[in-house]
Amino acid sequence: MTATGLTDRGAKALILDTLRLVSEDLLLRRTNPWELDEAMMSFGFSVGFCEAQDQEGLAVASARRDCFPDNGIRLTVSILDRMLSEGRLGRSAGVGWYRYPGGGGLVVDPLVEDLLREEARFAGVCRSELEPQDLVQHLTAGMINVLAHRTDIQALGTRRRLNTACVAAIGYPVSRGGFCDAVNSEEASALCQVLTGAEAPGGGAWPVAPVLRHLSGRGAGFSQG
Repeated sequence: MTATGLTDRGAKALILDTLRLVSEDLLLRRTNPWELDEAMMSFGFSVGFCEAQDQEGLAVASARRDCFPDNGIRLTVSILDRMLSEGRLGRSAGVGWYRYPGGGGLVVDPLVEDLLREEARFAGVCRSELEPQDLVQHLTAGMINVLAHRTDIQALGTRRRLNTACVAAIGYPVSRGGFCDAVNSEEASALCQVLTGAEAPGGGAWPVAPVLRHLSGRGAGFSQG
């Protein structure tokens, strides 16, 4: 990803699409919607990924995805495409990641878990569930890795916009600052261990951002790199 001059609007779109990319990967290989959302809420997010996407509408997420710049990090298979093909458009349609009987509140839909397992089988992916605390760790590491592929990630203005967008766009807990700040609190070396492990986001197929490897060797975070 080589874009520079990131705007506030662009930062929000980037954060939303990065969350979708990493969350879909976790849903395919590691978890289900209600467990992912519960783990995010327990961590301090104001809303879980799947509930938020249902509220927004999956077609909106798909349209935004089509404008997402290629950074060399892709999904094995797009769960979003399968959801749309089955008419799972979100809350407005009464069904998405969850069901909304009578237009009311969300309820767990076991058919989605069946869908995820089927897609994993078609893709030759062996599902292996993660504990709630590990889900958030992998979500965080995956998102930081995608964002760290930006050539301007070390620029203070870029990091500030991305941190602000984490809170504004996806309800990241204000007290934690943002994903860029997480690199300073969780040493880059720890992130690299997650990203290169057997259960790494992307199944180990996503390249670790060079800047993370560089910072790992120095024991520093973005602001100290």
